[in-house]
Order: sequence, then structure tokens, then C-alpha cells
Amino acid sequence: MDWICSRCGKLILKREDYYSGLCIDCYKEAYTPSQIPNFLDIIICPHCLRYKVKERWVTSKLTDFSNIILEAAGNYVNKTLSHDKNIVEVKLIPRLESEDEWGAKSQIPVSVMVKHKINEGKHIIVQHSFILNLHSNICPDCAKSHRGAYQAIIQIRAKNRQISEEEQGQILNFIQDLIRKTHTGLPEHALTKIKQTHKGLDLYFSSNSAAKKISTIIVTEFGCSHKSSEKIAGRDKSGRTQFKIVYSLRLPDFRPGDIIEWNGKNYLLDNISGGKARIIDISTDQKTTIPLSEAWRIKSIIKKESFMKFLIIAIEDNTVDLMNSKTYEVYAINKPSWTIKTGMEVYGFISKNGVISLIPQLK
Repeated sequence: MDWICSRCGKLILKREDYYSGLCIDCYKEAYTPSQIPNFLDIIICPHCLRYKVKERWVTSKLTDFSNIILEAAGNYVNKTLSHDKNIVEVKLIPRLESEDEWGAKSQIPVSVMVKHKINEGKHIIVQHSFILNLHSNICPDCAKSHRGAYQAIIQIRAKNRQISEEEQGQILNFIQDLIRKTHTGLPEHALTKIKQTHKGLDLYFSSNSAAKKISTIIVTEFGCSHKSSEKIAGRDKSGRTQFKIVYSLRLPDFRPGDIIEWNGKNYLLDNISGGKARIIDISTDQKTTIPLSEAWRIKSIIKKESFMKFLIIAIEDNTVDLMNSKTYEVYAINKPSWTIKTGMEVYGFISKNGVISLIPQLK
């Protein structure tokens, strides 16, 4: 059976070359993705590079400005063409002479390459052009950040002690790295103010959702106990009471470098991260990890500030003679299973029963 193109009158011998009453050449000319506008407005925040979709600000996983703009435009184009189930692929190609023009131009000419399926195994490529109008507009979160406004506070304290400067720096670096990682979906300027007090840290956030997300991650990472409460912050223009959320996080009373008692044995707390505590058996120098949720139940703690320094003056078969480096008192203790040498300086502590224990790793 032969088919005739209704547009050009061409005789079509093969069924696969005939589509919707047209030959392939005429169909390519007739088919246009007409839903794509000739001008497309893209609104982007110059600070955090989020772009606006209707009334919602979207955080991209990308970091390059030009790729974020194309992602925003691509989302719109794909949505307008979503009704056409025969579209296989849509690709946006900016028509600029160099990458440097992205930052200098507010209008970007773009070609849309649409791969369209006409029958099994056969596709056509259709091109459509439009202009991207770039608009710079600060997003609400960044606006709040620049005004110093906040919706939530994360208060970080420690149980029965003050937070050390080292801990404060570790937590702040962790949070700032977390915000910089675009895949977290957190605005770059979500953290509006940092207040360091003698008790700990107060972190002010322009977004309650960002504060809630970060507090949850901190709890998991550092093993904090936590609770939240509302604080009255005044009334809005309509007279409704406004609240600010306070997330109270409390670090455990132990720190890396302290001695803890677990399952009847003494361990050096080496590191806390990822919701786990890495500990070292001081009698064998063997490392292991325990969940921080379990470590919270530990009660016997020897602070690293109470450690003493000893000089090993003699080693017998099963005993070691030590001299306190400060008082010059000499003690004899059982030899530990890990390697020591005469003349080595080591740290140790005196337990409640008066026995001196040496600490590996702290030589």
C-alpha cells in the first residue's frame, strides 16, 4: 500500500516514513513545540543562587551559575512539554560566544533541541529558539539574613561543664560545611548570627526549617540530647502572636581525651563523630566504637585535666617502675600489654581504688 503526503503530495512507499498524514520532511517542518514561549523570565537570588518557581524558591544541587540558569529554564520547558508522551529528550543550548557573557548579559538566547519519537525506532530532532530574561531578586531568607532577622535559635550547651573552644570550633566548622554543601537544601545565608557565650553557642537562623534540619543532624553527629520550645516574639500587623523556636541541644559531659568506664573496663574516648564514639581499651590498646546513645549512659568519667605524667624508669617481667614527673614519687604497677620502653614519658591516672593506670596513645 502506498501513502501520499497531504501537504506536499509526495508518494510514500514505506509505512514508517508516513506519520499523521505527512511525510517525515513535512512533519519535521510542521511539528513545533509551540508551548515554549519566545521569552522566558528566570528570577535568581544573587546571594544563594536559588531560583524562583511560581512562589517557591528552589535550591539547585549545581554550583555553577550558568548551569543553574539552564536547570531553571529546563524545568519550565520540560513541564510545558510534559503532555507530549512522544518526546524522548529535551536539551537547552545557550547561544553565547563565551562563558564570560553569562554574568554580563541579562538576556540569553537559547536553542531548545527536542528529540521526538514518530514511530518505533525513528526520531526527529526539532529546534526552537527563545530568549532567557535573567532577573536578580534577593530571596526572603537572604533578606532576613542581611537584616539580622531570625525565626529560630539553636542553643548548644554541655552537661555539667562548659564547651571548650576546640569543641565550639569543631561544631561551627561542621555547621558551615553543612550549609555550603548544596545537596542539603539549606540556604547559604540561613545562619544569620553566631553568639559565643561562656556557656556555649547560640546560633540564629532566618529559617525555622533550616534550624530544625541542622539541629537534627547535630544531634546525630555529636550525640546531643535535645528538646524544642516556643518563645513569644511579639505580634504581626494583623495582631497574631508570633513565635520563635528554640532548639536546646546538650552535649554529653564527656569529651575526647577523657577516660570512660564501659562494661566494667576503662577506655580512652578517642573521637566522636557520625553518632558514634571511638574508644580505646587502655589495658590492651585495642580500638572499638560504640553508639553515642549507649555512651550517654556512662557515669564513671575521668577528665583529661586530671591526668598525670609519669617517667618509666625500669621494666621487669611483669612490673613497671614509674616516677611522677611532677612530685618525683616512685610507683610500681603491673606491666600493660601494649609496648612501653624505659625512659618513655606516658600519661596516667589514679583510679578510685588507688591503682595507677597508664594511657596508650597519649605518650
